[in-house]
Amino acid sequence: MVTEDNLFPLSTLQHLLFCERQCGLIHIEQVWEENLFIAQGRIMHERVDQTGFHSPALSERPLSSFCTSSL
Repeated sequence: MVTEDNLFPLSTLQHLLFCERQCGLIHIEQVWEENLFIAQGRIMHERVDQTGFHSPALSERPLSSFCTSSL
């Protein structure tokens, strides 16, 4: 039988797929601490839904800024 005790947030799966250690720190050990980069990302996510906010789309940036090659 499914109860609330058996459920977990969908973000748990996202964290698990991204990094098992991060998932464990956040959802099992509950010791995740926010650093500068995480805080910046959180602020950007909060601002993106605000009216008038504009961030350059990925397509507006040159491809070379994303790709590197060792060839």
